[in-house]
Amino acid sequence: MGKLKVFEVLLTGNQEVYKPGDVVQGEARIVVSEEKGDIRDIRVKCVGKSFTWWSKREWLGWGLATREVTYYTKHEYFREEITLQGAGNDNSAANRITLTAGEHRFPFQFEIPNTTLPPPFEDPFGHVRYYVKGTIGRPWKIDHRTQKLFSIVTVKDLNYELNVLTILRKRFIGKRGYVKVFGINAFAVPYEFLLVTKLRRQCVASAVLQDPPFSEGTH
Repeated sequence: MGKLKVFEVLLTGNQEVYKPGDVVQGEARIVVSEEKGDIRDIRVKCVGKSFTWWSKREWLGWGLATREVTYYTKHEYFREEITLQGAGNDNSAANRITLTAGEHRFPFQFEIPNTTLPPPFEDPFGHVRYYVKGTIGRPWKIDHRTQKLFSIVTVKDLNYELNVLTILRKRFIGKRGYVKVFGINAFAVPYEFLLVTKLRRQCVASAVLQDPPFSEGTH
């Protein structure tokens, strides 16, 4: 069996940033040192997806007993897969294909859905990813895989937002909050927050609704 030297996904023009509605074009490039046979298929897929998880301790309902519960959610924005060579992953009885020694290039193209998409994001507690993944399917063996990440930029025109210039005023009343004044130990008092926003400007004001119960003595 020929040795696989290179298997990579190349995007046309080395483009790495797209917007919704764009076409992702490129090639799957394969280089083998000698003839390589018994390949089921060569395929690529374009995927946009997100995943997040978090955990917290929850009370079991008696005493101080708690347990740590993990929550997670995932969402797929789009997925499209095409077979570049061979019969595809679903046809296990089809004839195998053979690659001769040297370089092979297989072109592909995908259209990104023309809808609102979030930008890429990476964090220990989740991610948003867009990528093109290539696979060389091999029956009864581990498939060869490669992947190329790309970014999505969504342009939002504020001229079409009717309320973008409207001043937003919201009042939040909290039952009790903790404050610390001039080195005095924190105490609980009712509090009020007033939030005023306009475009990118933001002002947060707070007010104590009740005089704190100071006691005489040195603090």
